[in-house]
Amino acid sequence: MGRFPWGWAPVLLALAFTNYVLRFFKWDYYLRRIGASVPKGDSFIVFLSGLTMAISPGKIGELLKSVFLRQVSGVPLARSMPIVVAERLTDFVALVIISFLGIGFLAGGDSAMLFAVAGVLAAFILSVSNRRVSLFVISLLERAPLVGRLGHRLHTAYESMASLLAPRPLFAATALSVAAWMCECAGMYLVVRLFDGGATLPAASFVYAFGTIVGAVAPGGLGLTDGTLVAMLQNDAVMSGAPLARGVAGTATMIIRMATLWFAVLVGGIVLLAFQKRFAGAESMLDAGEASYQKSGRGR
Repeated sequence: MGRFPWGWAPVLLALAFTNYVLRFFKWDYYLRRIGASVPKGDSFIVFLSGLTMAISPGKIGELLKSVFLRQVSGVPLARSMPIVVAERLTDFVALVIISFLGIGFLAGGDSAMLFAVAGVLAAFILSVSNRRVSLFVISLLERAPLVGRLGHRLHTAYESMASLLAPRPLFAATALSVAAWMCECAGMYLVVRLFDGGATLPAASFVYAFGTIVGAVAPGGLGLTDGTLVAMLQNDAVMSGAPLARGVAGTATMIIRMATLWFAVLVGGIVLLAFQKRFAGAESMLDAGEASYQKSGRGR
């Protein structure tokens, strides 16, 4: 830690915050796509507040944004929740694209995993794009004892999801995601170079993107992402013949994770506390919705 030139810290944080801003543009684009009219200020507050859930597995905890959005703008949960799913999906697509740019650095097993992730994403997108298949699946779910009561919500959610994953919005959102995640990849490259590592920008981007994919199943990627980054920063081929020593690789990983993951949680927490009055009543709204759902057998 003592070797690191901390004067570069504002640059790392600026790159991370640029990631959040670009992803906000995607969030706002998706809101307009489903016809939700939300003031930009409210939308930005909701988006940043959701960053507190960056430590959830696959960041799926950011579904909390839909709850906040319902509270401040009245957008139904069933309409907005698919946006969070589409956000995560296009983020993964972007990370896979960035990783494939560095495919030459992958060993056979890692390559197989990356192709598997790409295959799952493609299958999901194609399934949602096929209206007949999707409606057939929903009709089967409606007959299930417990899920059947969600039929109305499932149809609403599907209509939102289908509009978000059409070719044009899918391309636009993925392009924004690639640009956003490349900002944090650039931060990874900067940290490595400041520690005299030999990684090129494509190699550092691959390390960060692939490590993020590996850690998707863990809350915030804790352990999995960190371990992957540390291991790959010590790899001679990835680091162009100038790998980092184990202790330095661990320190570099700690710094980049503080400037990305934990900075996101900090920003989200600050915004959530600053605007907590705007979200007052969200918990009671959920409780009332659950009571209404159990009583009527259908969601709002």
